[in-house]
Amino acid sequence: MLKILATAIALTMCWDSAQAQEIKINIKVAGYTEADVQVALDHFRRNCRPLGAEFWGDVKEVRVDVFEEFARHRIARGWKNTMSLMIAYSENPKFGPSFASGAGRLAGHTLHFDLGGGETPGFFASKRSSQYLCGLSYSDKGEDIFVAVPGMKFLDR
Repeated sequence: MLKILATAIALTMCWDSAQAQEIKINIKVAGYTEADVQVALDHFRRNCRPLGAEFWGDVKEVRVDVFEEFARHRIARGWKNTMSLMIAYSENPKFGPSFASGAGRLAGHTLHFDLGGGETPGFFASKRSSQYLCGLSYSDKGEDIFVAVPGMKFLDR
């Protein structure tokens, strides 16, 4: 398995935000590049709102791991590989909320999202905080919520 490790990459993600986030990338499968990660993040931000837009200034760090898929529910969607996002949301947010009724405390959370291509391209949002900040109806049962994003089809490799 090809392992490309690009850590502590300071990419500027100023789209709708004056702040640049540090992006750490760990690619564990062949065929993906840092440019692919940037394109996937752009698609994600356009489809995860308000986090991807007006709240993005509260994101302190983005960690991206690209790996061969192993979870049945994602394999069932035709995903061969997954791009996992772990987003550090500020302990003291200036643009977004610190707390939300039903979702609880948001400040300081690490948000989790899994992106993929396959037959049904898009992303899964896990944790209520991740779902709430993406503007989704969060799951009371703790289940991941899927968001279809046809533009992520390019992740199918």
